[in-house]
Amino acid sequence: MHGIYIGNNRVLIQTRVLGIRMLAYADDLSLTPDLVFNGAFEIPLTQYLASNVNQGDTVIDIGANIGYFTLLFGKLTGTNGKIVAYEANKRNFSLLQENTAYHVLGDRVKLYNKAVYSEETELTFYSSNKWTGNGSLVRHDETYFGKFITDEVTEEKVEAVPVDIHLGDYPFVHFIKMDIEGGEYHGFLGMKSLLENKKVGEIIFELNYLRMKETWSKTKLLLEDYQSQFGLGFYLINEKGELVPTDLTFLFRQEFVESVVIKCQ
Repeated sequence: MHGIYIGNNRVLIQTRVLGIRMLAYADDLSLTPDLVFNGAFEIPLTQYLASNVNQGDTVIDIGANIGYFTLLFGKLTGTNGKIVAYEANKRNFSLLQENTAYHVLGDRVKLYNKAVYSEETELTFYSSNKWTGNGSLVRHDETYFGKFITDEVTEEKVEAVPVDIHLGDYPFVHFIKMDIEGGEYHGFLGMKSLLENKKVGEIIFELNYLRMKETWSKTKLLLEDYQSQFGLGFYLINEKGELVPTDLTFLFRQEFVESVVIKCQ
């Protein structure tokens, strides 16, 4: 066991990698069970990042949730690292702030309670109340509730911005991690300028047909266009945290891929 209940709906976790202590919501059914029993979430991705993120790197964490990967990035990049974290869910953002403050990372981590999108606007965000990692800009449909039968969704307004707003902020972004439950098409549209200017090293995202089906074909076409323009390479992560080459044809035949790595350089 890697967690202990400390009251006020909080579980104190010590992660398997780097022994990072963090708070999680006791009533969450998405991240918390894995963190309590395994001390890790998305283990192959965690292993890959632990081996490849370096001191001084700049990382953008899109869909930061309560901060599991944000804290990992903060420790791996060290005092000279720069982390930008976006989380649209107000409740998750509150715990993201607490976890970042606990580790005194305010000098290197910038937190935004915003969604990432293709343009600056205000949108409706659909917050999942029981599986708190399942919140999305995409409305949950009957297929979703057929799988997550006890979930409840709350609507809230959220400011949305494209990642390209950071074009002039950093000389180079070494990693972008994007897990936004169906919003990936607009997320990719909003980082085109960063790619055009060769300011991104790697992009890691989740491929999930259940949440992306409305933009599934458009996302494939967009990534094919980006691959042609910018010479992108696509990879899977195996159970050891190692990269395995793949291609878009294979990827978009799958219904779910936990982590796709795009090499941009």
